[in-house]
Amino acid sequence: MDMRAIVVLLLFCCISGLYGASFPYKPYCLACVPSNCGRPRDPWDLLPGRTYGGSNSTRGRYPWHAIVYADGQPIGGGALVSCNFVLTTAYLVQDYRPTRLQVKLGKTDLDKESPTERTYAVYQRVLHPRWDPERDLYSYDLALLQLERVVDFPSANGYINTICLPEPRVDAQGWLTLTSFGYDQQGRRNRLMQEVNILKLRGDQCPLFRNKPYAFCGVGKKSGICTGDRGSPVVQMAPTGEFTLVGVANDYQCQPGGTDVYTQISYFLNFVCNIPVEV
Repeated sequence: MDMRAIVVLLLFCCISGLYGASFPYKPYCLACVPSNCGRPRDPWDLLPGRTYGGSNSTRGRYPWHAIVYADGQPIGGGALVSCNFVLTTAYLVQDYRPTRLQVKLGKTDLDKESPTERTYAVYQRVLHPRWDPERDLYSYDLALLQLERVVDFPSANGYINTICLPEPRVDAQGWLTLTSFGYDQQGRRNRLMQEVNILKLRGDQCPLFRNKPYAFCGVGKKSGICTGDRGSPVVQMAPTGEFTLVGVANDYQCQPGGTDVYTQISYFLNFVCNIPVEV
């Protein structure tokens, strides 16, 4: 074996070891994603103005919402971005090995099982390699969970679907929609999935991220994010009718009208789109 082959082999082994995977990288933004990404099951759910102020959601309305479990208990949310990857925050899953994690899709009631829901073991957990909470809690706070098996979309009958990814480095504007479970101000967990519209604040309204586009501040008039909401997806409907993933819930104040923090996905497509997959 010549020296060039040895160097290539060593580089491959180092990269594989870094991410705990024995297979190479492959662009994944356009692979393993249904052509109808970002579409609710019911076309009526595309009508505007149906989520303002926060309310209980319904099955199939936000079919990309994932519930992340650790040791059998729900700990936060995520977004299904392909047939076998869920995007969430690194902070949420940093302390758990994949064997302790589960993901549930197609579920809108924590206390009742539904024929539309599916449960998936987690094969591997990939934290963003530049996330360093001791230096900056908000920078690069993302993680990908690879499901142990791929989602069978036809059998899910529209109750499970992927969310569309945004264009690179595009700043979202205006009103966005958050879906989550979490806890209320009295410390009680919401049994049903909640949906609420939040207003993305301008940079001058949120000095912490004025020159840091990787995150943004949002505020809801009647609701906000709280304990148990980390990783929950924030989406916006495009003029063409599909929803796009704008952010994931990061940090919170647990109060109506409070300013909450979200990771802005459009600045992290290199991480989301170049993930280890078996080929």
